[in-house]
Amino acid sequence: MNIVKNGFLVALLLTCFTLGSNATTHNITFPTSGGPAQYVPNTLNVAVGDTIVWQGKFQSHPLASGATPNGVPALGYSGGDPTYQYVITKEGVYEFHCDFHPSIMFGTITTTSASVNLGVQSAIALLNYPNPAGSSTSFHFNLPTAGNVTMKLFDIKGNLVADILNGYRSSGENEVSFNTSNLASGTYTCKFESGAYLITRQIVVVKNK
Repeated sequence: MNIVKNGFLVALLLTCFTLGSNATTHNITFPTSGGPAQYVPNTLNVAVGDTIVWQGKFQSHPLASGATPNGVPALGYSGGDPTYQYVITKEGVYEFHCDFHPSIMFGTITTTSASVNLGVQSAIALLNYPNPAGSSTSFHFNLPTAGNVTMKLFDIKGNLVADILNGYRSSGENEVSFNTSNLASGTYTCKFESGAYLITRQIVVVKNK
């Protein structure tokens, strides 16, 4: 089905790779009770698509984000679950530290090229009209397989500003409308996830004066 809006369409064709056998999970541990207040290891070299898993007592050592690449969600956790995981979606340096002991508990993750199984790939066509958006915008995407889809919007500082979508969607073409009237003018990052598929995309909001 061709989607046409007033004869004009802004189409963003994204290539999304299934995180296959080449993607790696990296574990970082820290004390659950007693022991040295440090992350082991506290430096990692990883690839886009890899998953970082922290394991420890977050209520005693809440994880906080330092500098991260522009446009990615901030990492951090302070709940009761003994594990927290974060998927690397962009090249750059990710800094992290303990909120209670930032001077002695800190670390860095340096990210380079993508770690994906290039033999298993699928194209998801994500269309966003209008973009730039004024008071509203509509997202159209072609989902290879049915499943739960989440779409979250983050501001330039990595703060979550809106949950665009969280629900089951059938395979094929899908559409979701989003009201941007409460957002300030600026650039935002939309994070799309469905199963093994992960996409981040910048969305621009421009308000009429």
